Amino acid sequence: MLFIPVLRTARFTLALKEIAMLNAIKLANMPESQAEQQTTFLINAITENVEGLENPLHWTVQERMLCVGHYIAATQDESPDFAIGEARFSNYLQAEKQYKHDICDLGEYEEDHWTAVPLLGVMAETIERLEGAIEGIESRTHWYLGCMACQLIPNGAALDYESHNYEAQVLERMVVLSQIPETNFLHLMGLLTKAHQYFNHIFDIAITDVGIAVLPREGEADLPYARFPAHTAITTISQQLSGKSHLSGS
Repeated sequence: MLFIPVLRTARFTLALKEIAMLNAIKLANMPESQAEQQTTFLINAITENVEGLENPLHWTVQERMLCVGHYIAATQDESPDFAIGEARFSNYLQAEKQYKHDICDLGEYEEDHWTAVPLLGVMAETIERLEGAIEGIESRTHWYLGCMACQLIPNGAALDYESHNYEAQVLERMVVLSQIPETNFLHLMGLLTKAHQYFNHIFDIAITDVGIAVLPREGEADLPYARFPAHTAITTISQQLSGKSHLSGS
């Protein structure tokens, strides 16, 4: 069994274990389109003990990415500063910037007072599941719309991510946002970008055609966005046993 160092963040301390073979095969068999659900599955499969915030669905997407990256760094054969294309993990990690803020005040717009919350795992999973639910909305536009629905709060009317009908709440708000005038929509996109900059911790995130990705550290803007798919945390042999040997890369 491999030794994996304890992971400490501002909100939790996590003791990890090596993934069981059965869970590795289950992970490899999950559709690649379920990247956020894969991440939740992996975190639950490798968690030995957690002190602090326990539910990985309530972690930020940055905290979830850190857990996956930490596991990859501890279990692969090369340097812990593992390769991501031509770059390295350290070109993206901002460990010195830990979680500080629960809410961002974005001010007044169109007679509404807007605030924002960080992007959590439950939000990202919900947005992922809702892909294709609104006709004509897909890829990057879908993710912008979903993040706006989940993170931007008008007049304190936040969606309840612990509710049994949270997915329906998100879809309803996405539909409403998709029907507002173009100028208003673009302004709210700007507010979302401002919120993401405010909540920047561990990684600086960006919205892409395939969901949430990581920007390189300041001063390394020539590097591409990075992602840490959960399936890259398991061995090639496990992928082959599941019939998914084509899976590769971060």
